[in-house]
Amino acid sequence: MTAPVMTAFGAQMGRLMAERGMSLHRLARLVNYDVGYLCKVKNGRKRPSAALAARVDAALGAGGALACLAPAARSRRQRRGDVHRVGCAARSRVHAG
Repeated sequence: MTAPVMTAFGAQMGRLMAERGMSLHRLARLVNYDVGYLCKVKNGRKRPSAALAARVDAALGAGGALACLAPAARSRRQRRGDVHRVGCAARSRVHAG
């Protein structure tokens, strides 16, 4: 994952947290991840796994927007660009801030 994508995930996560009045500590408890690790993800220093993105997405009620920003387990065809994640492009455009 490139740095801009990591930053986009963290920025979107932070925006949603602020909108919902949720602290990083509260989110960490909800998704069962270490607050220090979530801080690094939010600040773009760590990559969010697909599993973490799904948990954070659900906890923040993001409707799939965060899950689409995280890397998925990708097949060889996806790495070549032949296959795209269905629904993610439209959803990320709608929720982009």
